[in-house]
Amino acid sequence: MAKAIKHTVLVVLGLLVSFTACQTDEWTAFQEKEAPEGYVNIHFETEIPAMPVVTTRSVDPDGKGVNSMQLFCFDSYGLFITTTPATITSHGEESGEFTATIPANTRRIHFIANQNMTDFQEDEFRNKSEADVIALLEGSSGMMIYWARFACDANNEESIDQQLAKNPNIIMIRNQAKITIDNPTGNGYLVVTGFTAYNTNAFGTVAPYHPTKGWVWSSNADVEPFVTLPANDAKLSDIQDVQDISQNPELYVFECENSSEDPVSVIIRGHLPGESEELYYRVMLIDEKGDQILIRRNHHYKLNIKGALSFGQENFAAALTAAATNNVWISISDEVNEVEDQNYILTVEKTGYVIDGDATGGTGNYTLSYTV
Repeated sequence: MAKAIKHTVLVVLGLLVSFTACQTDEWTAFQEKEAPEGYVNIHFETEIPAMPVVTTRSVDPDGKGVNSMQLFCFDSYGLFITTTPATITSHGEESGEFTATIPANTRRIHFIANQNMTDFQEDEFRNKSEADVIALLEGSSGMMIYWARFACDANNEESIDQQLAKNPNIIMIRNQAKITIDNPTGNGYLVVTGFTAYNTNAFGTVAPYHPTKGWVWSSNADVEPFVTLPANDAKLSDIQDVQDISQNPELYVFECENSSEDPVSVIIRGHLPGESEELYYRVMLIDEKGDQILIRRNHHYKLNIKGALSFGQENFAAALTAAATNNVWISISDEVNEVEDQNYILTVEKTGYVIDGDATGGTGNYTLSYTV
């Protein structure tokens, strides 16, 4: 009997931020400017690992990568001190360098990229806790926001700039989930020409906050999956039709409970292979048992069309209230093709392979390429 073995590397779909001692010309010049009394200068570099970059029209075109970085500073008691913008000294689509001057008594930092600070009244949050400040921050669907947190070791008396320099790997995560259709034109059952998500939240929280475990997120193995919902529960209400998949192959949505009482629907438009008539189909995000699944930030939800779809409708409006189609499977992945530690970076072009026993005769060599 032929054996099919699938090897898959699953790691965090995130944004890697490296704090290094790299002495660039900009940092050297910045460091020579002595920080005001009671402040320290810090320098850090950002790198977006090779992965699908967020550039679709479902988010603001300016939301590609990190365009701005705001540091929310807290003291050793976790009380809010101030916000400090980081200065971008060099920036590309997948990397950047930043400098900032922060209060010397800072012991915890929340790094928040692309956040609109217009409505944040800093004086109203002075001396409030991290949860009172960060957990309440929200973003709209127009911009992808990235978040990370660094906390000094409570048993280490070194200043925060010294501790940052010794902790080079900080992961920032997206505040939205991604939905795609796997093999939309070559699946053999439906040529997909468009799709969209319906009944999704118009706002989402910036950071994940667990009510008992604090600042963790749902990819942590020891944490039960959870979502952090915004106080503003308004829904996106201006969706009239699907998006052309050739122009928008990825959807980005805020996390939600996706309950049976308030489900998210994915509406797919397409036609049978070799035919021209297009119909609309409603898909529910459910697991293999038929239960609704949480839609979680920084997770990738793939719709895999594995059979003929049912209950096709002539228009978008009719599909919204139609029965959900069958034979659509959903896979959930946290995909990145690069991992690193303090000494090495391991990169692979492909994270999953299927090896068929018939193809190799059960013996022989199979080459998997990687870069160190």
